[in-house]
Amino acid sequence: MAKFKEGDWVEITPQPDPLSRVWNSYLHDKFCGRYGTVYNIAESEGNVSLNIRVFFEEGVFGDEGYRYAWFEDKHVLLSSEWEANRKVALQEEYEEYMRVEKKMKQKRDEMLSEIFTPEHLKKKEKPKKEEVLTDREYDTDDEEASYGVFDIMDLYNSKP
Repeated sequence: MAKFKEGDWVEITPQPDPLSRVWNSYLHDKFCGRYGTVYNIAESEGNVSLNIRVFFEEGVFGDEGYRYAWFEDKHVLLSSEWEANRKVALQEEYEEYMRVEKKMKQKRDEMLSEIFTPEHLKKKEKPKKEEVLTDREYDTDDEEASYGVFDIMDLYNSKP
């Protein structure tokens, strides 16, 4: 077994251990596969227990923040802060990739359905009515600018 000291970064085992004397499925299962730091160490009867501090995002325990739980030394692996940050960054990049991939698939499916769907199966969309503004309606606040292009041309072309 590795020797742990307070402040060490550790990774908690990814699988629950229901046969352990300290494992509580409600609490400990949420810590599986996460990284944390050793907060406290207790030894009794030859067994080493570690109090691990892990940061949880909002939604896991109800609110965002650090949570603590005791684990046996066989449930944790010595790790580093770099590895914990790397895992978080990879997860964020993967989630961003999945969002982009989902949008790309939707666009592709829309294009293919537009091209290959027979006319009688396509949804009939009502054409949108475009609102046409006259020259005088473009800018009604400024009296000098209230004349449109065609009004000025009419004034220019008109003979006195």
